Amino acid sequence: MPSARPNDRDWTATSDRAVIGVKGAGPRSERGQPPTDDPWLGPWAYAAWDFAPAERRQAVVLGYPVPHLVVSGDRVAVAGVWTRRHTHELRGTGSVLAVELRPGALTALFGDRDASALVDRVVPLAHWTGTGDAAALRDALAASAGPADMVAVLSERLARCRGREREPVWARDVLEAVLAPGRNRQVREAADRHGLSIRSLQRLFHTHLGTGPKSAMRRCRILGAAAALVRAPDPWTRVASQFGYFDQPHFINDFSRSLGVTPAAFAAECRRARTSGDTAVQRLQPRGRPSAPRPVP
Repeated sequence: MPSARPNDRDWTATSDRAVIGVKGAGPRSERGQPPTDDPWLGPWAYAAWDFAPAERRQAVVLGYPVPHLVVSGDRVAVAGVWTRRHTHELRGTGSVLAVELRPGALTALFGDRDASALVDRVVPLAHWTGTGDAAALRDALAASAGPADMVAVLSERLARCRGREREPVWARDVLEAVLAPGRNRQVREAADRHGLSIRSLQRLFHTHLGTGPKSAMRRCRILGAAAALVRAPDPWTRVASQFGYFDQPHFINDFSRSLGVTPAAFAAECRRARTSGDTAVQRLQPRGRPSAPRPVP
């Protein structure tokens, strides 16, 4: 039976919220939802690894086009939308929790109306909450039993920051509807659906996400296509039309530019990972209360 080669990426932790590819066998991963009554936290993803001291793994990530709360060791930060895939080096023992901030959350929670200032940046949460509150939050997170509890702590603590403005709720609903799978193929179609001019929709995206609607919609299509290929790699050609591409060359170009690998090569690596039996899906935390994450050295 063939096995995954060390230079192949394991893409099987990919979902329609993020594409994740790790050289060789990747870390243990888990995904979940925030508390049902939280209006501003979205889905979360958690990864933990424990490699030999000299071992290094590269993880390629293409995330959903919204800001994220990121907890890594004792560091809590807000990461803006990344305009392209980014690479992390995994070494030793560590963990990371990434929680989506729904559109409008920066304004609702922190009164910040300029998401564009966060694009391709990571800023300590203390920038908005103050060092005292940030320290108390770190202590509460350190005492958590696992990622789900950490998300509950974040939800409870950030609830104290929620403002009374109505605009972020309206912006959240509009932007999430625009980004919903299969809803809109063109920016004009999305604007018309919500009674907005194209310029007004663009301003809404730049204010609350920091990116334009065209690039955000393209990102969501690529995430959906990659997740579909992880679930069923053959035949990869069917995915193009399923996600709004009218010709294969356009799909191949977008996919390759976004992930650095062609759809055919991506599908082949997914097949190899599943054939080898060593996939992120099988490394998910067992049901029950997960163990506390270890801090990053």
